Amino acid sequence: MDWGLALSGGGIRSASFSIGVMKALYDKGLLDDIDVISSVSGGGFASYWLFSSFDPSNTSQKFGEAAFGQPVFLKNVCELQRTSDFFPAKAMLRAVFRTKGGAFSEYEKAIERSFGYGMTDATRDSRKLNFLTKSIEEGKTPYFIFNTTVRSRELNSFAKVFELTPKYIGNPVIGFYRWRQNDEGILGLTESVTMSAAAVEIKLRHPIQYYAPHILGSKDKVFELADGGLSENLAALPLIRRGVKNIIIVDAEHDPYYEFGGYTRLKEMLEGIGIAFSVPDVEAFMTNQCGKDRKKRDKYSTSAVSVGAARSLQPGDGERLIDSRIFYIKMSKPTSVI
Repeated sequence: MDWGLALSGGGIRSASFSIGVMKALYDKGLLDDIDVISSVSGGGFASYWLFSSFDPSNTSQKFGEAAFGQPVFLKNVCELQRTSDFFPAKAMLRAVFRTKGGAFSEYEKAIERSFGYGMTDATRDSRKLNFLTKSIEEGKTPYFIFNTTVRSRELNSFAKVFELTPKYIGNPVIGFYRWRQNDEGILGLTESVTMSAAAVEIKLRHPIQYYAPHILGSKDKVFELADGGLSENLAALPLIRRGVKNIIIVDAEHDPYYEFGGYTRLKEMLEGIGIAFSVPDVEAFMTNQCGKDRKKRDKYSTSAVSVGAARSLQPGDGERLIDSRIFYIKMSKPTSVI
């Protein structure tokens, strides 16, 4: 695959920023070049909004047109603004006193109302993770990945990153389960993005049946999945380990002091599997801020897009050679408003 897009966690902030980045790619004619979109938590809201806007039965519709085309984009933004406070304090408080299943269901419906483009009871039932498989195989839409976290004490952080995709679920450590044709157990699109954004895990972590475990037990093991940001919050790991040649990382996580927590965690995880990851602009900025009081740290305004790389250190026999170019977009304040 030549181009991948990773949309970070960060709630509504990340969803809004990610939509803006994808709109820019669409306007430049570059969204068509994206082969796979990987997202986590708030970034998944944006991905869900984009993919749910695509009607695979409309053969004349260009991917992204219903979301970003003119003049519908302005209308779409106004609608998102109207529904963006999709889980207010009252709803959160109410969910605290509900069962885990009840809280998850309420959260799922709230996400659908805000980001499920045109979703209805009828389309919800038909829009499983594989609803775009034919369009993906024909090259009309990108592949997509929703990242979640396996709640397990037996696994390290790398092994906890659990992928939900149109063709399979799993990860390289646990193993992959490939969806069968007409598989009754295939996860729903809305259900998947809700698991990816289940930040309050004590109430929102969600059980699924998993049928191909290598490590965690016997057949029909029940896994509990929660917010993907609990393991890797940039959604870049699946793209890097696949060896995608060019990867755009949209970092819009909560980072008021520009400490690059998601970047640092991803780098440490990749080093653990023999991959060197570095974005020189980010590295230089972090070095210059070393030792400074958090509230006195500079704002990251080095570049709108910083270029780096992810490369295998010493690939073994039969291992995939990783050599990816990274385009890192950090949500930050421009110097004009600092």
